[in-house]
Amino acid sequence: MSRKVLQFFSEQENYERYAQYVAPHTVSAECNVILKSLKSWYESHGDVDWLEFSEWWCLSQAGSMKQEKMETYKTLFRVMSECDEELEDDIVNQFIAQDYCTQIAELTLKGAEGDKIDVASVEQLVNAWNSTTDNATKLDQYIVTEALDEIIDYINLGGFMWAQDDLNKAVGNIRQGKLICFAARPNVGKTTFLASNVCHVAQQIDDGKKILWFNNEEDGKEVKYRLAQAGLQLTNEEIEADRATAKQKYQELYEDKIVVIDKANANTKDVEEYIRQYPPAMIIFDQLWKVHGFEGKNGNDTARLHQMFLWARELAKLHAPVMTVHQVKTEGEGQQWLTPDLLYLSGTAIQGEVDTLIMMGRSYSQEKMLDRYVTIAKNKGAYGPMVDSSLREARFEWTINPERATFN
Repeated sequence: MSRKVLQFFSEQENYERYAQYVAPHTVSAECNVILKSLKSWYESHGDVDWLEFSEWWCLSQAGSMKQEKMETYKTLFRVMSECDEELEDDIVNQFIAQDYCTQIAELTLKGAEGDKIDVASVEQLVNAWNSTTDNATKLDQYIVTEALDEIIDYINLGGFMWAQDDLNKAVGNIRQGKLICFAARPNVGKTTFLASNVCHVAQQIDDGKKILWFNNEEDGKEVKYRLAQAGLQLTNEEIEADRATAKQKYQELYEDKIVVIDKANANTKDVEEYIRQYPPAMIIFDQLWKVHGFEGKNGNDTARLHQMFLWARELAKLHAPVMTVHQVKTEGEGQQWLTPDLLYLSGTAIQGEVDTLIMMGRSYSQEKMLDRYVTIAKNKGAYGPMVDSSLREARFEWTINPERATFN
């Protein structure tokens, strides 16, 4: 293995990029000595010719190493000069894996011997392993290489349309990479807003992917029924009047496209596993701040909330657009036009991370009970065929139709 390492690092580019990932305990003592010497070699030379390197190295070590040991290194350099094996592409991954497997084995051995260990420590090592591998060998995949005309088409034509034309004009298409937050007080219409847009997006999906709705608010069966009302544009009485037809239409239009996960104690690992099993077209959280994850690592609820939204942003970039609803503080009760400072627990965590922040208020006066007041509180990257730049920070008045789970 040491010979493969030296062959790989005989190219200066490989050494400068990857040598940092070879831990000392993963190679022989002789290999470690040579790797340290390569740093000095590359300061004044190019790629390694092992016969030239042997002469240079022996001169540099003369007087500080016994002749017997020197002969061992000369033999190794001679073997290297005759080596013509094809390099393995994943050699760096092998050494990173060896390093982290050693660390994990040492930690779990302590547990096997009766010492108290934290399972989270093992998880942290696994996460660090994945992160190190990505940093070492996958950097190129994050470089944007698409031609400008492809990007223009993606920005302006890609993604999904909203159910509400006001939003198509103000914030543009719902595209992968987008993190969207809809905020309101309880009993204002958060679930109705999600249901109407989820059903509208579902009709635009044609690639077999799913909309994943992670529910930790009301009963999951009620959520699915709300989806049926929104998707079919029917009241409860109308569904009851012809249940068979409603069931058939819902199955045809939505059953295979919308997956409701009713797990009140879901954590970030659960979410990631569902995403793995059901490749998403869109991801819904009702509500993100109630998903378990990052507890005890960041000092307070606001810091944890910030970490949750950072995590959701990564999901949006890696998989599909993410939409979540969030609570508004009690100070927002009965207010028509809401502002970001009213977001529950947020500080600036939410508005700092989301691309789109939509807030909905209401009045409790009798004549305005069904009126809703929509503020576009943050609007980043508004692109799409219907976008009107003059509506970037717009306000809209809608009427909620609670019986059919829609807005007019």
